[in-house]
Amino acid sequence: TAHAALQAKAALADFDGLVMVCFADCPFLTGATVERLCAELASGAMVAVLGFRPKDSAAYGRIIADTDGTVRKMVEHKDASDAERAVDLCNSGVIVAHSRDMWRLLDLVGNDNAQGEYYLPDVATLAIAEGASVKVVETDPAEVGGINSRAELAAAEAQWQQFRREEAMADGVTLRDPASVWFSWDTSLGRDVTIEPHVVFGPGVTIADNVTIRAFSHIEGAEIASGC
Repeated sequence: TAHAALQAKAALADFDGLVMVCFADCPFLTGATVERLCAELASGAMVAVLGFRPKDSAAYGRIIADTDGTVRKMVEHKDASDAERAVDLCNSGVIVAHSRDMWRLLDLVGNDNAQGEYYLPDVATLAIAEGASVKVVETDPAEVGGINSRAELAAAEAQWQQFRREEAMADGVTLRDPASVWFSWDTSLGRDVTIEPHVVFGPGVTIADNVTIRAFSHIEGAEIASGC
């Protein structure tokens, strides 16, 4: 909510720069997407928001925007008309503005809405009302998926594992059966490494160059030397 974001104002009172509101349960937001959002401010926008087009948009707020990404309106699902709910561009909640604008606009956010809440997207709505430019940057839904249950946590873990496997193979690691290899967040792999099926890496594993990890290994807290 806007009220929650405003709690950071005191801690950043002396900060002069861009302020971005992100969510701790959305771990796949990339640096490239952050750069795209910040680039909109460098190009003249007062506020930039991150949008996406999910398969099921039922519960999300909507972003009404022109084809060039200029935002005309942002509306929460409970406050949206039927026509607005038909729009498939949804609000991820990620928003960025310069600190001087972010704090000023957050101070102006009210709670006259269907839920009686201080909506964070009203920062963009207020900027639009002032005649300022607000832009939307679109991203893949997988990048902004939230985690609100054990099932969603498991799905997010599976998604990350797939990203990590693809990254490893792109770096020259051979995975005999990619789907059965499980990485830790800090697994370090050298060049020309081969990993056989059903391998689990716990925390603290470093694999040197030219190493073969045999099937059904569970390794943690170990350094595997070259040639093993």
